[in-house]
Amino acid sequence: MKKALTLAIVTLLVVTLFSCNLFTDTINWYSIILKDQIPDPIYRSGTTLENTSTKLSLILYNVPSHEYPAYVDKCMNEHGYSNDIDSESYYFSASNSSGYRVIVIYNVDSNELQIILEAPEQSNSEPSNALQDISNDNTSNTNEEQSEETSPPENSTPNVTSPEEETKQPDQPSTSQEMVWIPTNGGKKYHSRADCSNMKNPRQVTKEKAIEMGYSPCKKCH
Repeated sequence: MKKALTLAIVTLLVVTLFSCNLFTDTINWYSIILKDQIPDPIYRSGTTLENTSTKLSLILYNVPSHEYPAYVDKCMNEHGYSNDIDSESYYFSASNSSGYRVIVIYNVDSNELQIILEAPEQSNSEPSNALQDISNDNTSNTNEEQSEETSPPENSTPNVTSPEEETKQPDQPSTSQEMVWIPTNGGKKYHSRADCSNMKNPRQVTKEKAIEMGYSPCKKCH
């Protein structure tokens, strides 16, 4: 009888520890490639989802709620993430002067703190593109001059696209991106409806952004 009772207590204890995420890996902060671009978190128990030179994504477990505003404050004051701020309840997104963007999300139900860092896009191809644009403009101007020199009488109207029309064509709006809803107080699924799964105060983002933030599609509404 005593052995059975002892076994039951041990089993209950193990289940409780697993449910509290106490048996999780400890993140080695020195192995994080972009560690110098964001504050060092106090709580290291968690999972690293992505660790490259262009993006960092990790989830920290058992983080108290007061650590969320404290970490956001460090991002702003110590690392200069004060540009293009998008802040809501337990959600913060901003960029710094170097072009890095940080996203901090806190799950009040599971006490999880998710940190996402995106490096600035490489701009090595911009100069060559700019030179190509200049070359294209020069070629267009040369063609127009040659067309004027060999133009037919006034009654004939050449089919030449004006420079204004050429500059307007790239500015035509692209097809709208698919928008989805993500929970702000827990959950790792994005939804096509704001009322799916009884979400409270969901946040609407693009589907591409939701996937970057680690969300996967809801099986009920997708």
